[in-house]
Amino acid sequence: MLKRSAALAAMVSLPPPSRREGRAVIFPAPEGIAASEDWRLEVEGREVFCHGDYRLNTGFPPGLFKMKVSPQAYAIFDFEGAVTVRATLKSRLLDNLDGLKVRPLALAIKPRIAGNTVEFTLDRPGDVTLDPDGTGLCVLHLFTNRPETDIPRQDDPGVRYFGPGVHDVEALELKAGQTLYLAGGAVLRPCPARLRLPHKKRHYTGEAYYAATTAIQATGDNITIRGRGIVSGERGLPAGRRFGLFQGSRMKNLRMQGVVFTRATGWTLLMHDCRDSLLERVRVLGYFTNSDGICLHSCRDCTVTNCFIHTADDCYEVKSKGRGIVLEKSQVWCDAGTTMGVCHEIDGLVTDVTWRDMTVLHYTYRYNPYEGITSRGAIFIHPAMGGTVRNVRFENITVERCASMRPLIVVYNVKEPKESVHFFPDRPFSAIEGVVFEKIRASGVANPEILIMDQSGERRIQDIVFKDVIINDRPLTEKDPRLTTVGNVAGITVR
Repeated sequence: MLKRSAALAAMVSLPPPSRREGRAVIFPAPEGIAASEDWRLEVEGREVFCHGDYRLNTGFPPGLFKMKVSPQAYAIFDFEGAVTVRATLKSRLLDNLDGLKVRPLALAIKPRIAGNTVEFTLDRPGDVTLDPDGTGLCVLHLFTNRPETDIPRQDDPGVRYFGPGVHDVEALELKAGQTLYLAGGAVLRPCPARLRLPHKKRHYTGEAYYAATTAIQATGDNITIRGRGIVSGERGLPAGRRFGLFQGSRMKNLRMQGVVFTRATGWTLLMHDCRDSLLERVRVLGYFTNSDGICLHSCRDCTVTNCFIHTADDCYEVKSKGRGIVLEKSQVWCDAGTTMGVCHEIDGLVTDVTWRDMTVLHYTYRYNPYEGITSRGAIFIHPAMGGTVRNVRFENITVERCASMRPLIVVYNVKEPKESVHFFPDRPFSAIEGVVFEKIRASGVANPEILIMDQSGERRIQDIVFKDVIINDRPLTEKDPRLTTVGNVAGITVR
């Protein structure tokens, strides 16, 4: 969108922010961290630091580390009661808010717009995205929480405490019973040592990087990560290293709350063999491919709730095996990969897993050199390593915009084409049984296809139910041309 005259915006002004009963907690701006060039934010008349950030955007030329990215921003604050938020767009790419969407749309926020400034009221904490032209360009993510009431003591021997400011470390290891606390305004920037591998691995951009250990590694029971701070992997690529930000292994009662994880260059949050664990109000941002969001690998009885993910790879995913997992009340924006599903490396039984009350803000995948357009869908099931998927549900899923030409829903049991990096042609076919898609509301979908494909020849996909599915304002019907089955698929039901 072309820039309008700045004089026009200057002629229109909003009155001073309305005074309402409410209290905002504003955190210190971290010195040395780049501020957004596109947004200025005030809450209850007080300025809030906006972090400069990026998202994968293949409509742009190669830029940051040869990745095709466009700018975005995010801000973090706490509040209670009702507060007035005022944001001003000052982007070089856009300078007006004519097409503004305040997402998720279900919040029904009624903004007042004057020129390039928007004002609105928030009366309950959560995640809100200002989408200036509705397409995802130059957005501002707002991550808000209730004020903390149980901040730990800095001298508590069981707490790794990081106060406001920038903290550069190599890596962290957490053991049973420990708490990692990141205060508001804290930015933890790990850069772990590289693995003892002789060669760098070439990325599809042409750049080559060493693999490094995970930045934060945790083993043991009753570990907590919480606060209002940030864990950033931004030091990795300049040092020639790629790494994930967190790996929890063989854990029970992991609690992760309130922290923002950003700029991973491997899987962002990997839970491996975790049980009875909770991730709540965790936010994940990533522009680099392979920056998967929350990955539950061989986990049982875990809950992910009220989280936010915007990455350039799979977002809310279950891998290997798993049982009794709930992912709910969360938002997702996916620029590559898939928004949610059972993804690829499934070599055991995945059962009793539910995604519910989820909102897809955007699904924007276009093309990248290492996987084709039909290798995934916005919602995706593909156990590729001989495992079984049984009793999996997607309930009350809202898709606000799906600009990708990938199918909306894909259920795969495939091995071709063999050159796909995720099809594992040397492993046996898997089984998919008892999957329910209920109350799906998808709007702005470029490709409304639902694709179910079984290449096994043995009827290994069975009992797939679609109930109350509406795509682009049209209900899915039994003989709907948007529903495509390939291979010997049994028991497809549309209600």
